[in-house]
Amino acid sequence: MHPSDPAFAGAYRLYSQPDNIRGTAAMAQALFDKIGGEGDVMYVAGLPGNFSADSRAAGVYAALANNPGINMVAEQNGGENRVSARPVFENMLTANPNVKAVVSYNADTAIAVLDVLRERGLSGKIFTGGIDETSEMLTRIRDDESALGTVGINGPFMTGYSVVTLFDALNGVETDPLEQMRYFASLFIDTPEAASKFLEFMDFSNELPYDFASMSRHLNGDDWTIPWGMEIIDPTDFWGRIESMNKTKPANFVVPEAIQASLDAGNVAKLNEMYRSHFKPGAISAGIDLTVSKKTVLGF
Repeated sequence: MHPSDPAFAGAYRLYSQPDNIRGTAAMAQALFDKIGGEGDVMYVAGLPGNFSADSRAAGVYAALANNPGINMVAEQNGGENRVSARPVFENMLTANPNVKAVVSYNADTAIAVLDVLRERGLSGKIFTGGIDETSEMLTRIRDDESALGTVGINGPFMTGYSVVTLFDALNGVETDPLEQMRYFASLFIDTPEAASKFLEFMDFSNELPYDFASMSRHLNGDDWTIPWGMEIIDPTDFWGRIESMNKTKPANFVVPEAIQASLDAGNVAKLNEMYRSHFKPGAISAGIDLTVSKKTVLGF
């Protein structure tokens, strides 16, 4: 179903998520670059069959396709938490002692990897990256030389912007039906300085680095702004990018008429350009500028 499906009676205003494929690919590419584009690597993966795990795995293999010198010697489900991931990684490392880097499914998995590396005297010799900007992972990026980075999805922005979307809807703001499904940007946080800055942002005793009122179309008309990037999710492509999810697509699925009309009008590109034209760097940009790439995964 799409948020604009008649069954929702107009109540489903926004489905949003980071683009896990591009985010994970960016993290994996950074790891491959760190080891000079060649050598053995491993992937401590998530639980197969769920959308997040399968889309992140797709990101890993997208990066592998661009790096012929990288050899994936082992991939195993780590259970998506440090308790389960630890013995899995211990066995993987014992069987593959010459590995140079480890792609971790999430931050908690990366913590398990980092703990094992430290205990075996391998800190600074084998590198890992994760996903989710937990305070513990950010601290490890700042202090542990094996922690290359983590993909931050900026949950506070995603949540706050969802409230803005609901506020606008309740005040009669009409949007293109394609805007009901959006990718929000993610960011590979890969320097101690960037990690320290995002630790500041996550200290909720401080003011959040967002002016949510400025994002409202109801309050600002055409002068609304966003400090964090976003793109339209093309619903015709959403399932097809992940093989396991494509199998769940109903055989008779068709997008609602309003969505198809907007697609036919070329509005994916038009709306993406609209978001870029309304993008205005804010306080969060101080953290983005401290990363190696100085931009989010979506290029903002």
